[in-house]
Amino acid sequence: MMAGVGAVTTGAGTDSPWRAVGIFVLLTTCLSAIFWALINLTATVTAIYVFALMWMPGLAAILTCRILGRPLSTLGLGRWNGRFVLIAYLIPLAYCLVASVGTVAFGFGGFPNDGFVRTVADTMGLSGIPTWAVIVLFVLLQGTTGMVAGVGAAAGEEIGW
Repeated sequence: MMAGVGAVTTGAGTDSPWRAVGIFVLLTTCLSAIFWALINLTATVTAIYVFALMWMPGLAAILTCRILGRPLSTLGLGRWNGRFVLIAYLIPLAYCLVASVGTVAFGFGGFPNDGFVRTVADTMGLSGIPTWAVIVLFVLLQGTTGMVAGVGAAAGEEIGW
């Protein structure tokens, strides 16, 4: 028997793409509802709830693959290309730099923002060091650990959608 138009043949037989989309959307909705309910019940939006919400599409995609018997490789989780990883890392830095230069050039803000630098220094326990050192440490930490944390959260959405 031949597969119909638009059907995807997998190890488990023939599945309609619409069935896969329906399962994915249903799972994403149900899984996300857990955390939206917690947010509404507690009237609190925490980093944990946001992180979990961002991972629900990814979890739904993984579960959809398992339910339909599809390999996880269909989600695009193949080999890493270091060149593309570097480009993906540099693009946000580039547009932040353009936005920051534009903000200062057009007089909408100044550099450095003394209030922000003081807040960062106090938060990091670096109150006595020079402004330039606080900025350098902040950029280094945000560009490494901050980037890892951000990518870790966003990966769930990227895998899912």
